Amino acid sequence: MTATPSSEKITISDFDAIKGISSKFARMGDDYLVARIDIGLQNGFGKEFDSLRPGGIVIGLILKGTAKIGLNTETYQVKAPAVVLGGGRSLVKFIESETKRFDTYVLFLSESFLAGINMDINTIQQAHFSHQPLPVTELSKVDAALVAHHMDLLYETALLNPADNLYSHSIARSLTAALMYQFMQINDRKYTGMESHHNRMDVSVKIPGPGRSTSYVTDFIKLLHANFMKERSVAFYAEQLCISPKYLSSVLKKYTRRSPGEWIDEYVILEAKNMLRFSGLSIQEVAYAMNFKSQSSFGKYFKNATGMSPTEFQKN
Repeated sequence: MTATPSSEKITISDFDAIKGISSKFARMGDDYLVARIDIGLQNGFGKEFDSLRPGGIVIGLILKGTAKIGLNTETYQVKAPAVVLGGGRSLVKFIESETKRFDTYVLFLSESFLAGINMDINTIQQAHFSHQPLPVTELSKVDAALVAHHMDLLYETALLNPADNLYSHSIARSLTAALMYQFMQINDRKYTGMESHHNRMDVSVKIPGPGRSTSYVTDFIKLLHANFMKERSVAFYAEQLCISPKYLSSVLKKYTRRSPGEWIDEYVILEAKNMLRFSGLSIQEVAYAMNFKSQSSFGKYFKNATGMSPTEFQKN
């Protein structure tokens, strides 16, 4: 698999290339794929995982070894046991194994499959807005074994059940929901260990049962994900939600501790960084691709958010 520009998304079929280096490999149609790879016993792992942008979520469960893995513009040294999460717009790159043996599960979940999973919205909001998921999370041996068991169940479900069977999809979605809840619990415990009790009380967000206010938060994030490449105006999102910008701001600050502008900036800047670093486009081309009126306006926006110009970021 060759280096992939940030504008192209990798699909499940592209991951079929790793079948030949997997001790376990199963795929349920275009929904998900799970594989276990031990590069102490196999060759070519680095070639199969160059720089890619999955059209979904990629989860790596590291069971043995240490490696360098790139997520967007950051490089992480990952030591087992740990889990690596690459979101739907993340660029993921396996850089190198730093040990002779590197044993990992790779799980790819497509966007369409994830959209069909029924999970409690209040739980998701609580987990997402109380603290952002960590891209790399160290695991205890007990948690690693538990997550590996979830991976095995997904593997066996795809291997033993026909993809066109209604029950197969229901089983797979239920198992995936259970895995996601498990990750939320692990992530929550991780933050609990990192923060003092006082700080935890400060960052914790109490979200009541589903209602109009919380649905505005959820709908705003969905709209932002779909439109941030073209729309950076708070007024645009408020209009789509049929509420005022002031009310949108108050709701987001109440439940997420962040303003609409801060959410917009996060999405825009992450995408800009990926395009500047990996797409091969010029700064002017990136500016136009992201719907800025000029390279100058893009440069001002980028520097205001990051403290450096696009040129300085590329050189750095």
